[in-house]
Amino acid sequence: MPKTDPPKAAGDGIETLFLELLPVIPATVRRTCRKFDHHPDDASFEGLVHRIILLLMDEDYRRLRTFGGQSSPETWLDRVVRNYIYHHLRRLGKEVSLDAVPEGSFLSSPDQEEMMLFHERLELVDSVVATLTERERKFYQLLCEDGLTTAGIAKAMGIKVTTLHRYRHDLIRKIQKLIEGRDKRSLQQRE
Repeated sequence: MPKTDPPKAAGDGIETLFLELLPVIPATVRRTCRKFDHHPDDASFEGLVHRIILLLMDEDYRRLRTFGGQSSPETWLDRVVRNYIYHHLRRLGKEVSLDAVPEGSFLSSPDQEEMMLFHERLELVDSVVATLTERERKFYQLLCEDGLTTAGIAKAMGIKVTTLHRYRHDLIRKIQKLIEGRDKRSLQQRE
């Protein structure tokens, strides 16, 4: 297999590499989960895919910049995904089988509880996004829309692509801090 040259232009090359890898990420995550005998439900699988995408985008594509061209981009992505999922599964710990638990011992079934937690998380994100400035909310909505390129978002926001990367990074960090702050306050109120 021929070696792929690393991207030459700092901005466009990295974005081109990212766009080349983007459609491959779900299949790579699925294949890696099978290798680790991990069978996530659809929501957990989508969560893993989105975390991999954010990992690659975070800090102005810092992780993508480590691609040196010694292998194909897909092989490099496979290694990144494998490392991430391995550490993710270690953090989760061993799963406890619910087969041994009597059926009537749950107040609600695990699926209902998981869906309830998922909806609570969505409500938390929505409430945090509502506290953002109008410009930040508009930027967040543009980031969440499918099919928009980085250049398209930058044009809609009236900023340069290089500024967009910094702005995206700052917005992600701000949302994470706001969510963490609300989680801490929620825990303190429960105590």
